Amino acid sequence: MDPGLRRLRHRRSLDAGMTKLHEPKSNTGYWGPKLDRNKARDAANARALRALGWKALVIWDCETRDTTKTAMRIRTFLGPA
Repeated sequence: MDPGLRRLRHRRSLDAGMTKLHEPKSNTGYWGPKLDRNKARDAANARALRALGWKALVIWDCETRDTTKTAMRIRTFLGPA
């Protein structure tokens, strides 16, 4: 896999735009704080990338089911060839 590409899966929405929200029902004392730390880490990493002049496009695993829409998002993000 290209080192610039990462495929992520989600169990809890970290983005207000997500339409499906799956909160953990068991071991919430562990999962709640862990997911909060993940959200903070992801935000810090995004800021660090922007500071270095990078742009990041986040595509959640659940969004890849519509390949036409996903391809359009990637093409729009990358811009003209």
